[in-house]
Amino acid sequence: MPDTQNIDAPVVTMFNTPDLAGEPVNTLLYGERIKVLSEEGDAAKVQSENDGYQGYIDAELMAVHRAKTHKVVTPMTHLYEEPDFKAVPFVPLYMLSHVHATDEKQNGFVKLGNGKWVFEGHLGTVDAVHYDYAEMALKFLYTPYVWGGRTAAGIDCSGLVQLCMNAAGVQCPRDTRDQMALLGEDIGTKDPTKLRRGDFVFFERHVGIMLDKKLIVNATSRHMSTVVEELTTLIDAYKDILIVRRMFQG
Repeated sequence: MPDTQNIDAPVVTMFNTPDLAGEPVNTLLYGERIKVLSEEGDAAKVQSENDGYQGYIDAELMAVHRAKTHKVVTPMTHLYEEPDFKAVPFVPLYMLSHVHATDEKQNGFVKLGNGKWVFEGHLGTVDAVHYDYAEMALKFLYTPYVWGGRTAAGIDCSGLVQLCMNAAGVQCPRDTRDQMALLGEDIGTKDPTKLRRGDFVFFERHVGIMLDKKLIVNATSRHMSTVVEELTTLIDAYKDILIVRRMFQG
């Protein structure tokens, strides 16, 4: 088996145990590159090339793909058997799923290397960036909360931050504790009056992105959804702010 493969399903859950029945710790997206570390029965221990995260997945849900040319830049799209918006969708693909697009196009759709069709407007080149990550986070408003989730089908607080930062072309750790240590710079104060759009506000095991001086977007189990709330509401729910980090000081 090749040491490096790609995720070969729309989404693949990564578990913390090889029986694939433990705690889900992450979600891997179609086309993501993974390093295969070992095989244990039906499971493979893999490491994501995106963030170095390790865990176990179903070994049947990976394969060697052609070089990727594009990625999904909308929260979700669909693959079709034919280039027709009236056709029955084949499977969904989620933001930052990587695909190989061919030169064949019809009716606003582009044919992929796997023979399926996707709406061309839902794709960007692999190096496309969306710099306003706070705006990107709003695209996931009302997305259901799912522990370990990273898609429009289900997302958690750190998954939302990572996905939006990756869309902005910024490498970002997967877990809140690592984001709190590595993402941006500590602004040196926890004073809510000093916050601004784009600031990451960290609480115990939770994170959100400021939209302005008062409102924050976060994926939370309190509502089992991605919501916009007043920062004071999170302070009441999670107690003290631990740290505020900012991507660009000044």
